[in-house]
This record gives sequence, structure tokens and C-alpha cells, in this order.
Amino acid sequence: MAQVEKKSGLLRKSSASRKPLKEKVVLMYDGIFAREDPAKNNPRFWEELFLMKVNLEYLEGKLESLDGDELMKIKDNINSLFQHCIQALGEEHQIKVVNALQTLCALFRGVHQKNKSTSGFDIINMLMGFDKAELRMKDLLESLDTLLCGDGSESLKSLCLKLLLCLVTVTDNISQNTILEYVMINSIFEAILQILSGAPSRIQHGYDAVVLLALLVNYRKYEVSSVT
Repeated sequence: MAQVEKKSGLLRKSSASRKPLKEKVVLMYDGIFAREDPAKNNPRFWEELFLMKVNLEYLEGKLESLDGDELMKIKDNINSLFQHCIQALGEEHQIKVVNALQTLCALFRGVHQKNKSTSGFDIINMLMGFDKAELRMKDLLESLDTLLCGDGSESLKSLCLKLLLCLVTVTDNISQNTILEYVMINSIFEAILQILSGAPSRIQHGYDAVVLLALLVNYRKYEVSSVT
């Protein structure tokens, strides 16, 4: 029997000459990167997407392969993906929550890696749109706060912290990270301090929580020094 190899979302038989078969999640990603609404012919598109294991390598690679102009052509679909990720964070189904958190990490990293010279404003526009940014970030941070302070699994809380670290470090220079303005407006400090106040959670997540706290404090110092 021919061996099956798997790489970057491609499934292929090593001894066959047929074209590689793509995972369903990869086909769905391709639908998002097309210019049409991916849910147009499948009303359950977004619900199905978050039930499938995220292919981080393929999604980030796809984002990095597009230049700024190409990305702007599919901005509506990227904005929609971002919105549905946030909505999925409120699901009771933990698989959906985990997949949404991982997808958000891929979105932040992928857009930043391809557009390192862009400002935080550009990244905000590409991911969520200026007109919806305040609402989207409010919903995102409220969901993360709920997950971090709730009774969910430690792995879920770890993913929340990883996403926050990804968000905070999305630009090379933290002082130019406009996204942090939204983090400061919708404070996540209490959730971080709650993690650090309990011995079990401090052991599990202390390092990420302290690094995140230090980055936020340093950004606040920058804010104060730029005003004075």
C-alpha cells in the first residue's frame, strides 16, 4: 500500500502521480482567501470551520504569501474571519474555542510577518477594519478575561495568554503597536493579577503572565513619557 505523506495541509500518496489532496480545513482557508463570501454557498461555513483542527502552518504561510494590495482585496473575508473567531470564543464547545484562539494567533502573526513595515493602524484595518476595531477589540478582550478568570482548562488559559502575548508583540517596536491602545482601554490587568495570585495558576502560567504584565507596564510608561 502506498504511504501517505502529510505536509502543510496536503495529503498525498508517495507512489502515486495524482495531484495532492487537500485537507478540508485547507480548502476552507482557500475559500476565505478567494474574493467571494465563503458562506455564500454554505451557510454553515463558519460553524464547520471552527470544528476542524487549525492548520497554523498553512494559514500563516498563506497570509505571508500575499502582499498588502492582495490582502486588501480580501479584507472583507479576513475581517469576517476575525469576527467569527471572536464569536466562537463564547461557544460552550471547547474545541471551537481552542481553534478560534489558534486562528487569531495565526492571523496576528501572519499579517505582521508579511507587513513588518506597516503601522499598527494598518494591521488593525486588515484584521478588523477601522470602523469595527473598537467593538471587536472590546469583545475579544472581554472574552479573554472571561476565559482567564473562569473554570476552564489550564491549556485553554495558556492559549489565551499566548494570544495576548502575540497581540502585544505584533509590531517590532511596542511603542508603535496601536492595538495596545485597545488593550489599555479594555484592561486585562485584573485577569493577569488573578492568575499570579493563586499558587497553582502561578506555577502553570506565571512566566507568560509576568512577561505580559511587564510589556503592558512598559507601554504605559511610554504613554506617560510621550505626554510629559
